[in-house]
Amino acid sequence: MQFFDYSFSFLGAHDIWMLSTALLCSVFLMDDLFIDLVAFIKRKKAKKISDKEFTQMNSIPERKIGIMVANWHEDQVLERMIAGNIDNIDYSNYEFFIGAYPNDQLTLEAARRAEKKFKNVTVIVNNLDGPTSKGQMLNLIINYINAYNKENQSKAIEIVLMHDAEDVIHKNALKLINLKNLEYDFIQIPVFSLNVPVSKLTAGIYIDEFIEAHTKDLLVRNYFNAGVPSAGVGTAISWSVAKMLLNLNDGKFLNEKTLTEDYYLGLTCHDLNVKSHFACEFYEYHNKETDKKIVEYIATRAYFPQKVGQSIRQKTRWSLGISLQGFELRKTKAAHFFESYFLWRDRKSLPSAPLFTSAFIFTAFFIFTYITTGDWPRL
Repeated sequence: MQFFDYSFSFLGAHDIWMLSTALLCSVFLMDDLFIDLVAFIKRKKAKKISDKEFTQMNSIPERKIGIMVANWHEDQVLERMIAGNIDNIDYSNYEFFIGAYPNDQLTLEAARRAEKKFKNVTVIVNNLDGPTSKGQMLNLIINYINAYNKENQSKAIEIVLMHDAEDVIHKNALKLINLKNLEYDFIQIPVFSLNVPVSKLTAGIYIDEFIEAHTKDLLVRNYFNAGVPSAGVGTAISWSVAKMLLNLNDGKFLNEKTLTEDYYLGLTCHDLNVKSHFACEFYEYHNKETDKKIVEYIATRAYFPQKVGQSIRQKTRWSLGISLQGFELRKTKAAHFFESYFLWRDRKSLPSAPLFTSAFIFTAFFIFTYITTGDWPRL
């Protein structure tokens, strides 16, 4: 059979490999193109906060927000994170709940110093030596908050917010969460990178991925009501929902059996018909010093992994937790087609790695053969 001056037989193993690789790559590319088209046609992009909404955001009563931070060997950043965020956050009714392990003495000492310095910092010491898991630590913190709420009903935590020790919380993030909580019980705000040099290629890949996911993909997913996965940071949940999860799961807010407890949390809330929202919003202001208009996203900022080894460990955990454990642990059937479709998108990272490796190998082989012989290879 002749195809673009290339002769091949469908019975040849090389030809089957080439065609199947090209076909599957095309399917994956069409999948991404579909998301792009929906985002373009339906105008699913970051939303500018109107003057009315901005006024409302700054005027409604402040619900008390509990910011939960699980730690393991975070002594070098923890104090600066707490002090910097407390100095920066434009919100008054919140408290940090800092989890530390008894055998991580340096982090525990840093947490105690912050607790002594700031009235709105409480340290919770794990009853187990670390490291356990982020899910186990956050479950411990949630149970502490549950006991705290029972004893302090007039000052009870009304929203819990998940963060890490490296996070820079936007000054208006808590105000936006407080506003969105009027309508939604599960709120995820975007996660962007802090500035890094162009030479940091590994971090740059993360930056590209998160910008695409958090300014387009999750907005399309939200549009199709396919569930909003938690990013692990910048995730806010009403206390009523947190308490419901505790009652349903024998006192466990998060599933400790999965490597991606945050992702599983978002899907669980969706299965329970919790009203969820991905709040990708920005506002503009005029910088008098530069005489330029500044676009300011209300987003969590942090440094992404900058070394290849760190990236491999993290992405391996994501692949195992989302693609394999997510499939194993989630027993609820998808309610509609688009929910199934986005679950497939979550899990396609597992086959995509060998697929695009295969595509790279045969493309490199074809190019090398053409350069060295002046003709396409005949397999």
